[in-house]
Amino acid sequence: MNHSIPVSIFTTAVFVGVVFLLSIVIWSIRRHRDPKLHIDCDSPIDELIPSLAGLTLSTAVAGNSVEVLENGAFYEVLLQRIRSAQKSVHFETFLWKEGVLGQRVADALSERARAGKQVRVLLDATGSKKVGKAATRQMEEAGCRVVFFHEKAFRNIGVLNDRDHRKLVVIDGRDRVNCAYRCLDALTDDGVIVWDDSQRRRYRPGLDFLAEKGFRRLRFTGLGPIVGNPGETSVLYRPSNCFGI
Repeated sequence: MNHSIPVSIFTTAVFVGVVFLLSIVIWSIRRHRDPKLHIDCDSPIDELIPSLAGLTLSTAVAGNSVEVLENGAFYEVLLQRIRSAQKSVHFETFLWKEGVLGQRVADALSERARAGKQVRVLLDATGSKKVGKAATRQMEEAGCRVVFFHEKAFRNIGVLNDRDHRKLVVIDGRDRVNCAYRCLDALTDDGVIVWDDSQRRRYRPGLDFLAEKGFRRLRFTGLGPIVGNPGETSVLYRPSNCFGI
C-alpha cells in the first residue's frame, strides 16, 4: 500500500523549516551588533583628536613618524621587530598561506612564545584557511594563542561574509595602568577615556587612580566579538565631558 503525505502537511513543514532557518540567521546577525554613537559637540576637530583616538581604540601621540617599506623590505623589518619583542606580540592578518614566508613568521612568533613573551595571533578564517595545520600547531604548542575570526560554525551563520581584513602587528604594546597615570597631561578638559577589558583585576590601580582624579565610569558589558567570552569596556569621563553626560 502506498502512503503519501498530504500536501498541506508538507507545505507546513517546509514553511516551518524556512522560518526556523531565517530565525537562526537573524539571531546570528543580531548577536554581532556594530556600535552606533551619535555625539553633538561644538569643539574643533583638533581638540577632539584624543577623544576620537580613544573611541577607535587607538592613541594619538605627538612626535610619531611613519616609515614606508616597499615590497619584501617590510617582511624583513617585521621579522626583526618580532624577534626583538620584550613583552608581547599581537599579530593580526587576513591572508596567510603555507610557504617559506609564512613559516618564517610562524618560527619568529613561536620563538617569542617559547621565550615567555605573550603572543596572540588573530587570523581570518577564510583568508587564512591555507595557513597549514603544521604552522598552526607549531605556534600553539610554543604557547601562542591562535584564534580564527568567524570560523564556519553554527553561531556565525549570519556573519560568514563579515571578514577581518586588518593587517596589524603591535610589538610590546602599552602598559595601560601607567598610561592612566600619565594621560591627564594630554587629555583635554572635555576628553574621555575608553578602557577595553576593564573587568581585569590588573587594571584596577589605574581605574582607581582615575576615580580619585574625579572621573566617573560608564560600564558596557557583554560577550566579546571573536571568542564569545564575557567582557567589559568602560568610558571614563569628567562632568565637563564632550558627551554631555
